[in-house]
Amino acid sequence: MSADTSPPYRPRGGEQSYMAPFRMTGAHFSGYVISASNGALQAIVDRYLNAPLADTVYRALGDFVLFVDAPIDRLRSILPPDSEMGFNRETDVGLWFLVGAGHREGDLWVLERLAWFIPYLWVDVPVNVITGRETYGYPKQMGWFSRSGASDGPLLTVETYVLPTFSPDTPLQKLPILTLERQSNGLALVGQAFDDATDAIEALVKAIVGDDGTIIVPGIELVVHLLRYIVNREMPLVFLKQFRDVVDPRRACYQAVLESPMHVTAFHGGGLYLGDFALEITTYASHPIVADLGLVGTPTVTGTRVPIDVAFQLHFDFETELARLIEPRQ
Repeated sequence: MSADTSPPYRPRGGEQSYMAPFRMTGAHFSGYVISASNGALQAIVDRYLNAPLADTVYRALGDFVLFVDAPIDRLRSILPPDSEMGFNRETDVGLWFLVGAGHREGDLWVLERLAWFIPYLWVDVPVNVITGRETYGYPKQMGWFSRSGASDGPLLTVETYVLPTFSPDTPLQKLPILTLERQSNGLALVGQAFDDATDAIEALVKAIVGDDGTIIVPGIELVVHLLRYIVNREMPLVFLKQFRDVVDPRRACYQAVLESPMHVTAFHGGGLYLGDFALEITTYASHPIVADLGLVGTPTVTGTRVPIDVAFQLHFDFETELARLIEPRQ
């Protein structure tokens, strides 16, 4: 529906879904780069982004995912009346990867813009789960986070609700699914410190992409787009927003691909982490993360230990924008 034909939203007493866009103050964003299969990432893109669309074609760029741990001190709506109601805190833990949106010209695919897609995401506040899923289409799940300040061993453990196997007799259980570990003694930070956002992003792009141009896009187009994002301090996200139909539960009563930029409004520093890190992922029938993302690691008693290639932390404030609808397939 267009803005002219859609009905007004009717808030309830005890409303759990708040009005976008949002302002976040004090985001402490730790990122851990993990090697992945580009083919597996493209399969996710085809299923959740390309299948519903007409002309726009998304492609997974590169062979890495970003494990993100991001406590946020203060989050609130920008628009009244919700902006006058209060604020919230949350921690986001998720797995992100870079995609390109473009179009076809004959046999060629032409890149138009970059975005991040998030296939797995956990937060620790139920209201934020509801708001994120209902407004933008974030795939937010409830998560419980335990932290350790030790110089090595587990740094972060994530628990969530899972189904270990699929059967009529399997109960839903809250179990550990991710454990971030530092495998060798070392300082928490900082191999290389960043005081300026442009320097930080340039260094991180170089660390993630490398000098050999491993991202699978013609080099000049990628450089142009990355420079634009560096200058604008922009972090676009792309979502599949959908609601299951209750008349035919195998179908969606609403489904749309949306893009929304996240603009960094203030940068407070950061740096590269020292030490060797790994992410242990427990596989459950309900959460086949390793297979979904094409991750390669060492088998453990409970799952797979995946090495981390680059680790960094950034501190910044940011705002989301209202989303843009990408043209659907009719």
